[in-house]
Order: sequence, then structure tokens, then C-alpha cells
Amino acid sequence: MKIVHIINSLETGGAETLVANLALAAKEAGDECEIVTLRSAGGVPLRRAEKHGLKVTAIASSLWDPRIPVRLRSMTRDADVVHVHLFPALYWATAIAKPLLFTEHSTSNRRMENPAFRVAERFVYARYNGFFAISDGVAASLSRYLEFLGLCKPVVTAPNGISSDFLTENGARAAGQRRIAFVGSLKEVKRVDLAIRAVARLKDARLQIAGDGPLAASLVELSHDLGVASRVEFLGEVDDVKSVLLQNDVLLSTSEFEGFSLVAAEAQATGVPVVGPDVAGFNEVVLDGETGVLFSDRTPEGIARAVNEVLTLEAYPRFSANAVAHARKFSIENSYLIQRKQYLALVHESKKA
Repeated sequence: MKIVHIINSLETGGAETLVANLALAAKEAGDECEIVTLRSAGGVPLRRAEKHGLKVTAIASSLWDPRIPVRLRSMTRDADVVHVHLFPALYWATAIAKPLLFTEHSTSNRRMENPAFRVAERFVYARYNGFFAISDGVAASLSRYLEFLGLCKPVVTAPNGISSDFLTENGARAAGQRRIAFVGSLKEVKRVDLAIRAVARLKDARLQIAGDGPLAASLVELSHDLGVASRVEFLGEVDDVKSVLLQNDVLLSTSEFEGFSLVAAEAQATGVPVVGPDVAGFNEVVLDGETGVLFSDRTPEGIARAVNEVLTLEAYPRFSANAVAHARKFSIENSYLIQRKQYLALVHESKKA
């Protein structure tokens, strides 16, 4: 069976990392798998894919190149299943006369809320044979939206899968030195400013920020303005996320919303508890009071309290041990098996048609 994944690019991000990991899982399962990106921009997921010998082909320099439909048809000519991720790949792939599946990675997007997209959305989603969602929260959101569009389509939850590289054999960790990690893009929706402001309220805490993005310079300036520049380290984009996690005691997420949070699962797999927002999707990855602490109070003070709750000497080993045990359910092998079952069913149906 040959699967072709289509995604905007393999820049650093959760969806992009998942695609690289799924392609590797397919290869290990004996299936043929290729990745087609709409543009050539790359990051950690692209380097990971290339390192493991995956075939990745960029077909344009812009997400809006009018030649994309023709090139996609050419690149998927011998595919059994085409698996699509993100917008606008979602729209462009409707030109392909192949069995189509789409993975929804978020509980919210601007298209769902904009009436101007309604007709186009109904046409596009109708073209797909089925859908995956990276969490139950995302599945519920997508199912409601499909019903709103008047479409009856299957939505299967296939949780984001983490690489076995992250799974630790060491079990629980002891409480450390109040070292906090943030891993992600430095853009508005991630609200990294709240992480810095929370650290300013945590005596002796240190924050490592692994990631890059349009807000990098302003965040550095904020750390100086708050007088915590000596306690906040900007690492830039990091290939070896596991090493960053292992250097820290807590992973902190301050995102406005998260469909899943792959890095939260990766952190827990290494024995690092997670502090993050109590939002749909994220609250399936992190179990409040068990593998970390979820906050509803999005003030710096509220976030600081949540971090302190995890870092108490008495509670930390329990959080860490629970995190390791919980993370094992999010293996990439399990995720691929769920998706492969749907691939095979779709291939079987297409051969009968």
C-alpha cells in the first residue's frame, strides 16, 4: 500500500512533526510512504525525515501557486491513499481523483467562523472520504462543524503519536532546581509572554525557551523589561527537543488553544510533568492533578501558582511517575495502526467501486 501525505511544509510544528513520524511508522510497518509539501520551507521535521531517508518533495515556492493542483495529481498518480493536513493543502488536494483523508489538528480556525467560506467549505469537506482528529476534543469540534455543513462523514480519533526516542526507561524523576521549559513557535497564539511574566513571579526559577518566530525580539525585550533576562534563555529552534526536556523539571504551555500538544506528550514520556491551559484536546494529553496541572486562571499569578504546585518536593515524584505511564498510550505505532486500518478500508472500498 502506498500512502502520500500532503502538507503545507515541514517547518517546525506539531502537525509537521506528526507527518514525519507517521511516514516513518509506515516505513517500519512495510508500507510505502511519501511526503509532498506545497512549498520548500523546512525545519526540524524536514531534517528528521531526510535523516531517515524519507522521500519529501516540494512542488512550489508559494502556498498559492496556481500550478499546485496539476502537480499534486502528478505526485499522487500511483498512490492508494492520499492523507492531507492543514489549510490550504485541504483545499488544493480536492483536485486529486484518489481516496482522500484529512487530519484536523485544531479545535478552532477562522474559516469555521467566517460565513464567507461556507459554500467553499461544504464543497471541500464533501470531497473527502473520511477524517482523523488528533484528540477527542478536536473530533467533537470537527463533527459539529461537519453536521453544521450538512455532511455525514466519519471522524476517527487518532491521537498524536510520539517517537519511541522519547520514552524513558528511568521512570520517575526527583524534584530539581525549578527549571522550566517552553517549546514551541514564538507567535501570538502561544502567549509566550505569559510564560515569561509567570517566571518573573517565581523566585529562583529559570526558563528555557526553545523555538523561533515573529515575536522573538519582542520577547527578549520583555525579559529585560521585567528584570528576568538572566533567568530566561532563548535557545532558538532546536533539533534535539528531548535534550531540552531532560534539562528541565517542568514543561510550561501558555497557548490560547491546543488540539493536542505533541511536545506535552513528549515531555511526559521523559518524566517531565506539564503545566498548561485547561482547554479541549490539551486536557486529554495532560491529566490535571496526575501528570501535571491545568490552569483556568490565565494571569501570570495563576500560572505561577500552577507551576509551584507541580514543583513541591512531596508531589513532584508522583507527577513524574504518572506522566511516564500516561505517555505510553501516545506511541506513534498506535496512532499509525489506527490510521492504517482506515487506509485499508478505504482502499478496499475504492477497488469495489
